[in-house]
Amino acid sequence: MTDATSFPQRLLRDTGGASMIEFTLVVWMMLGLTFGIVEIGIAMWQYTATVKASYQGVRVAVQSDPVAPAITTYSGVLDDDLRPGQALTLPNFTLRCTSGACTCAAGNCSGLGAPGYDAAAFNAIVAAMRPMMPFVSAAELTQRVFVEYNHVGLGFAGRPGPDVVPIVSVGVNNLTYDFVVMGAFGLGSWPIAVGRATMPAEDLDSTWP
Repeated sequence: MTDATSFPQRLLRDTGGASMIEFTLVVWMMLGLTFGIVEIGIAMWQYTATVKASYQGVRVAVQSDPVAPAITTYSGVLDDDLRPGQALTLPNFTLRCTSGACTCAAGNCSGLGAPGYDAAAFNAIVAAMRPMMPFVSAAELTQRVFVEYNHVGLGFAGRPGPDVVPIVSVGVNNLTYDFVVMGAFGLGSWPIAVGRATMPAEDLDSTWP
């Protein structure tokens, strides 16, 4: 007996291959979700590693020669004509050191004189951070690390060691995670928040004890 149903009608009722189409649609969604979770996990790991590296960097910075040598060469007695034990008359300021130079980032740094720059001290901080950030090349990390010395009034004239006791911060600037698989879904680069750690200075001397 011949089926009088027209071909288009039979085609519309045919469910053969529907499972394959449904599987194809679902598998791409599942793969996208899986790789998305993996990539976001990697990005968060890099952020955490950056923060931990900053902790290690500032720990080295507070007990090593400062990148801005003027922090330890300034004398309240000799440079500011103060009696030993007097509070420093220097205004609050922030010295910011990056690869190659230290500059006055905030406040009035003129009372300290020229900050100078100690490349060996800067490189020692970067070297301490490097093992925790293998996903960044040594050259790139050097360009992104910053060290800040904030004078907030701590210290006094004639103090054993440096008169100025700054608050020291170490961090990493402008670090991003570039999505690979999720880039197909419109996600490009995710800016990793600035990793920054802060501690009060200790002896600021690499030769001690």
